[in-house]
Amino acid sequence: MVRMDVSLPPLNGATQLIGDGGASAHAEDHSPAAVQLALRLGAHGVSLSAWPEDGRLVVSRSPQRRRRRRAKPTTSPASERPELRDVLGATPPGTLISLTVDSDDAFRRAVEIADAEGRINDLWIGGANLERMERWRSEHPTLHLVLTLDRTPQAGGLERDVAALRRLGVEALQLRASDWTSGHVALAHRFGRAAWARDADYPHIAARMLTIGIDVLAGRDVDVLVDAARAARP
Repeated sequence: MVRMDVSLPPLNGATQLIGDGGASAHAEDHSPAAVQLALRLGAHGVSLSAWPEDGRLVVSRSPQRRRRRRAKPTTSPASERPELRDVLGATPPGTLISLTVDSDDAFRRAVEIADAEGRINDLWIGGANLERMERWRSEHPTLHLVLTLDRTPQAGGLERDVAALRRLGVEALQLRASDWTSGHVALAHRFGRAAWARDADYPHIAARMLTIGIDVLAGRDVDVLVDAARAARP
């Protein structure tokens, strides 16, 4: 069956581009160098994962996603991997920092660090568990939250998910780029939720995401994102 998309605008008028792991197609994944390179290439922010490790909040790709072929692998030993505060120090205020965590401990550490650095408004914390997000929202009523789903939306299920996000005050839904359609984007926007797409690592995928009104677009090759955004301008 051929997927028929229609052209839609983003919620706030322009799509934000973020480097997954920084510019991880060109520099070591999740390193401060990759983060800085992403911004130099034209990204508005970066997407990272964080894990408590030996008393530190380390930024590195999750064990389940470290086999991504297009990201340059992390070669640093665990003890030398950067912490969240290192990434914040490598970026100017106003940089969008999307941070995926999978525990209450990691969440609380991330909030504490970002708050101490005066960067809490730049931080968007993502997770895959709605019950956990409900706790996070109750603890921090104004923090930016993103629900990340790895499953393909089923008929009727996405509307229930998006309605729950509005009820809980979770501002955005993130899916794989291949799972978004213009109908899904329109649904998210109807509930006032931002549509985030990840794994936009090829020009035709990035171009399609920009056409259907994705609000935040993430990929490992920032050049691909920036070139697609330039081509999409009238």
